[in-house]
Amino acid sequence: MLPYPRLWSATGFARTMVPTMDRNLLIGGIGALAFAVAAVAAYGRMRSDGRRANAVFLTAATLGIALNVLWLVTDLRARGVVHVFRGGDDAALLLGLLLGLVGFSIAWTPTLRGLEGLLFIFAAAAQLAAIFLAREPAGDPTYLPWFISHGLAFAVATACFVAAGCAGVAYRLVYRHLRRKRGTRLAGRVPPLEALERFGRWMMTIGFPIYSYGMLTGVCGLAHREDIRRTAWYLDVSVVLSVLVWIVYGYGLWALIFRPQLRGPRAATLSAGAMVLLVVALISQQFASPIHQ
Repeated sequence: MLPYPRLWSATGFARTMVPTMDRNLLIGGIGALAFAVAAVAAYGRMRSDGRRANAVFLTAATLGIALNVLWLVTDLRARGVVHVFRGGDDAALLLGLLLGLVGFSIAWTPTLRGLEGLLFIFAAAAQLAAIFLAREPAGDPTYLPWFISHGLAFAVATACFVAAGCAGVAYRLVYRHLRRKRGTRLAGRVPPLEALERFGRWMMTIGFPIYSYGMLTGVCGLAHREDIRRTAWYLDVSVVLSVLVWIVYGYGLWALIFRPQLRGPRAATLSAGAMVLLVVALISQQFASPIHQ
């Protein structure tokens, strides 16, 4: 049977007993809706400086983030740190929370105005993914205390890489409009290309070492599992794609430092393409990887 942790209301006066999986479904659905509304409101904030768009954005973003923080605190208290990210739905909710926090933090930065809309779209997608991943894992994962850093590292690195990819997509969109000589009409409404490139570069710089750490801890975790370490685990689709993602981002980071000619539109395209590869790796991990089931 599923555990029935205590779920405190936002006011602190009411208590309900909700199954963990059902609660994740509820938070995933409401959070996805809240983040989607925040994304639409972010687009409205770009078109005008109206108070209504700001109020809707602030309300929706705060609601989505608060729900995920409530889920995280409740799960940590009820199940413990080691068990809290056992299922794919938990990892998806954590990713949605991180992307929401990044989007909310840059929403009030004039030089990155509008980028939060893309981030909240991906946050909503992560929340929806939690609904489809709400199942008990079939396998028996590694429960060593240090292994919790593996999932956490991948979640943080994924949030950084998605943020860099969103910056790349925004860069290409703005660059396209500028080449069509629409810059005068968009002046003051879209972020400058330099700010988008700098933000994406920092996100890749932060995410790459964290992702590398996640891969190393993952290999160490496999070494502690008797049922996997004697198999050809290195041929698992998620392992192969994770290594490929690491190589692509490693090359991108190297190019940003040592090959200035790859900056600008080319770097933005590389960042956006790497994000697509990352999403494919995440999907394969959940549905096509025996070692993660």
